[in-house]
Amino acid sequence: MAKLKVQSDGRCRAYYKGKRFSGKTSEEARAKRNAYKYEVEHGIDRLEMITVIDLAEQWMPIAHPAVSSTTYNQYAGTMEKMTDLIGNKLVAAVTPADIKKVWLQFNGLSQSYINKAKFLYKSFFRYAIDNGYCRTNPVMADSAKPHKGTKGTHRCLSAEEIQLIETVPHRVQAAAMFMLKAGLRRGEVLALKKSDIYDNRIHVHSAVKFIDNRPVVGKTKNESSERQVPLFAPLKPFFENMGEYAITDAQGNICSETAFQRAWEGYLTDLSAHLNGGHKRWYHLTKEWKDSHPKEYAKYLMLKKEDPAKAEEYRLTGWVDVNFRPHDLRHTFATAGRDKNIDIHTMMDWLGHSSERMLLQIYDHTSEEREQKAIALMDS
Repeated sequence: MAKLKVQSDGRCRAYYKGKRFSGKTSEEARAKRNAYKYEVEHGIDRLEMITVIDLAEQWMPIAHPAVSSTTYNQYAGTMEKMTDLIGNKLVAAVTPADIKKVWLQFNGLSQSYINKAKFLYKSFFRYAIDNGYCRTNPVMADSAKPHKGTKGTHRCLSAEEIQLIETVPHRVQAAAMFMLKAGLRRGEVLALKKSDIYDNRIHVHSAVKFIDNRPVVGKTKNESSERQVPLFAPLKPFFENMGEYAITDAQGNICSETAFQRAWEGYLTDLSAHLNGGHKRWYHLTKEWKDSHPKEYAKYLMLKKEDPAKAEEYRLTGWVDVNFRPHDLRHTFATAGRDKNIDIHTMMDWLGHSSERMLLQIYDHTSEEREQKAIALMDS
């Protein structure tokens, strides 16, 4: 039975599933609690009245407490595309048709950008449901599906980027190496367990898919994706030192979609700091740099007074962001194999492809190494 407490102010408060009901008497508090309990049991949940823009302002700092200011501003810009259009509507009144109108603002943008926006909007309405602001997630309705964006272009990593992955320690490093040196997909590396690696081979038979941010381990992408990949020499130290999984969240569990995204963003931030000799916020602001570049620092201070944006642009002259997607590592693995003249059918087996077209037209990129080999052959 739900608890009843008398507070110091003399009012009685009853509790039910974390909600509080207050009354001048115990009978009044119980009556309010019982009325709410009846509504819950009969599917008549009460909805708190709040607009989309008000809830967004409340939710954004809670949902993204640890991201960089740049990433936070990107998320905020994506939320503004929704709040500019339906910000004054009550959250409970938002329909799939409203969400469909929001997607019109994404015309011409990449599929990757649209996917990130959909994840953000889904998370927002999931928070709204959890806190009693609406009953259903309008983003998930079939009629609210976004249009297809422009095709994203995956790329191969540069030699400098590959060296960073190989040499900079980080909790994401092992997962990155298994994608870079064995061609595993993101979902496959999230599901990879140490027990899946034996007889000097990586046995790929499962992958993580995300359902409402939760990781669900299931079968690989298709039948040909279930495969064995040799445990190449660069991977052996990571295999020897890995725990149960190649990567986990802070609690040692398989990462949720949000947890992996945050870990990946942190990884890129650390790689950028390593490449540039320090973190971005302190770039050209260390005591050593100020002392050795007094004129440049004086100019920065002058610009900061006149135009902070220009001052920041001037300060970051020479800074290089390390930025690549997990799937770029798989493309790099495929291209590296082709650069080394590995038989196409062997590469297909390692990548889990059933057709040569997939490998040759999508995954295989002409590299500088291959071009130099071709030039040498033609010269001879």
